[in-house]
Parts: sequence; structure tokens; C-alpha cells
Amino acid sequence: MAKGEHMQSSDAIAAFLENGGRVVRLQGTLPVTGPEVLEYLGGCGITATYSPGHPRFYLYKGQLVSLSKLVAVANRRRQAEQLPPFVPRARI
Repeated sequence: MAKGEHMQSSDAIAAFLENGGRVVRLQGTLPVTGPEVLEYLGGCGITATYSPGHPRFYLYKGQLVSLSKLVAVANRRRQAEQLPPFVPRARI
């Protein structure tokens, strides 16, 4: 292709696939509870625990963090593994 020429979208996609590119469909989110996030992180070798005296917080790297923070930590790992992201399950 000469400089200044533009590919059509279909040609660009075909070239991408022919050159070894792949398309990964984004998956939906996965609602989780605190215990589920702790179990996932533990399975990854990441230590996080319930915080004694603070029922809605967790200990992670010596700091009090919320479930949202733990979910963000887990999602960085899940993104690298191309897994659907966690979202904190809504309380009813």
C-alpha cells in the first residue's frame, strides 16, 4: 500500500486477521461478594483478609481497603488473564 492510501475497514480487518491478529469478545461482568474476592486473590497468591473491628473493610498490604478496592486489585489480574471483570454484588 502506497503512502497516503487508506484501507477500507473490511480490508484492514482482513489484513489484521491474516497477520495473526485475533478478536476477543468482551464478556460481561461477574458480581462477587467479599469472600469470593478473598478466595480468588488467595488462589493467585495475593494476601488479603477481613479487618478485625471493621466489618466492611479488609486488610491488604497493611492498609484498610474497601471491597471496591479489592475488586480493582482482582480485576487487574483478571484483565491480564482475559477473564471477565468482577463487580461488587449489590446488597439487598
